[in-house]
Parts: sequence; structure tokens; C-alpha cells
Amino acid sequence: LEQALDISLEAQNRAGQWSAYSNLGLCYSSIGNFKKALELHTLSLDVGGEVGDRAHNARAYTNLGKTHIQHGNTDEAARAFMHSLENWQRVEQDVGVQDDNRVSLMEEQLIT
Repeated sequence: LEQALDISLEAQNRAGQWSAYSNLGLCYSSIGNFKKALELHTLSLDVGGEVGDRAHNARAYTNLGKTHIQHGNTDEAARAFMHSLENWQRVEQDVGVQDDNRVSLMEEQLIT
């Protein structure tokens, strides 16, 4: 993943950078290095904001929220999950999803 990040940075591939930061954040979180995980998830949000992809941002906020929960920061986790929900709602608006086709935040959590 570090090599993928290096290549993405060299190629100025923002989507690749977002993906590498996000996946590295998940890896660091899984080994208990929450400080590094939070840093990487924040970088993925920075890149996602530049790219303007709301679905990526929603996933990034979900990952950030999960990491905050693992670190015991429930207030920060709640804020991150609310941002994730807001982004998913904007995605639904952008694509014109009808109420009967909505994906709930819980369903998204189960997928990620």
C-alpha cells in the first residue's frame, strides 16, 4: 500500500491517493495505531474534498468514525458518522434515488 501511495503521488493520481490513504488508515487502525490511522483518514478526506467525490467522502468519514470508536472518542465518531450520512444523502440527491431505493447508513456500515 505504501508503494501504491508513492506511485499515486508521483503520477498525481488523486483517486489513487485517496484509496491508498484510506486503506492504509484501515490497516493502521487494525494494528492499534490510531494516531497514524486518524492522520491517514484525514488525508483521505482532504484528497476526497479536492476531487469532489461525495461517495468517497462518505466512506472516508465512515472509516474515520470507526477509528474514533476504536480509540474511545465517541463524540468525534458521532460527528464523523453524521458527515458520512450527510454525504450519502447528497449522493442520493445527485443521482435522484427514490425513497424505496435508499441505502441506509447501517447497510453501508455492514458493507465497509
